[in-house]
Amino acid sequence: MDELLQPYINGIKNYFEARIDFAGQEQAEKLARSILWSFAGIGFIAGFFAQSLTVTFVIFSLGIVLTLLLILPAYPAYNSHPVKWLPSLTAAKTDASTAAEVVVTEKVERKKDR
Repeated sequence: MDELLQPYINGIKNYFEARIDFAGQEQAEKLARSILWSFAGIGFIAGFFAQSLTVTFVIFSLGIVLTLLLILPAYPAYNSHPVKWLPSLTAAKTDASTAAEVVVTEKVERKKDR
């Protein structure tokens, strides 16, 4: 049964997978913080004048929904600075081992010179 559902599950995972870069995360966090604080302030003031906690929570809830609509989907603007990854370890391992040998050899030669 699991083999029958696996292609559908993988399709759903790929559809909902969100890829944003570090700059996009910072941008999304600033936007979310400003929206939530704005709606919290507006909700507090409106609730204070209406003398109703319901008004406060409804306005703040609208801010949460708006924030989710603007932040949760991975819009292309949040991935405008993609990360350039380092090469794989197998390729870098041979380069690093030869570089380490050179450094060790140089240190041994320096100690002999003293």
